[in-house]
Amino acid sequence: MTEPNSESSPQPFGESQLFNAFHACVKELKSFLTRRVGCPEAAADIVQDTYIRLAMRGEQPRHTNPRALVFRVAANLATDHARHERMREKLDAGSIDDLVVASTAPAPDAAIAAKQEDRLFKQAIAALPEKCRMVFLLRMSQELSYGQIADRLGISISAVEKHMSKAIIHCRGYVEGRGDASHG
Repeated sequence: MTEPNSESSPQPFGESQLFNAFHACVKELKSFLTRRVGCPEAAADIVQDTYIRLAMRGEQPRHTNPRALVFRVAANLATDHARHERMREKLDAGSIDDLVVASTAPAPDAAIAAKQEDRLFKQAIAALPEKCRMVFLLRMSQELSYGQIADRLGISISAVEKHMSKAIIHCRGYVEGRGDASHG
């Protein structure tokens, strides 16, 4: 059996041109992102996401300016983060009692439908298992990051993600099913 040709073998990310560019500018990248998003913790998360994106690119031809690519990927992720934050601000109500769900009902029934959806949404949140409800409320009302929630509750970030996903699916199904307990 012959050994594989080094030119045809995929190069591990840790030995690639992009990894070297990323590693060489990681402090500057975090500073850039902190200025851009205004939060050191969010910037650190985006730096990690940048690393993951670059590592997932797979085998690619050599880049003429790998540093520029690293910053472009990070800037795109920062833009996505800002978009997500704007959406979250629109949805954030502070507490379960202050939550108001926007109505998609026709104008004459808008107020009644909004109150009904608000009531259903609060019921859906109340029906969540305790830890799942705590994760959801910490994220939505206190704006804690997944990392902060994980630290506070003594669980992994992966567990926080799973609880958030479960809560969102449950609440959506509950409200769309108009309070039918089988949704969620």
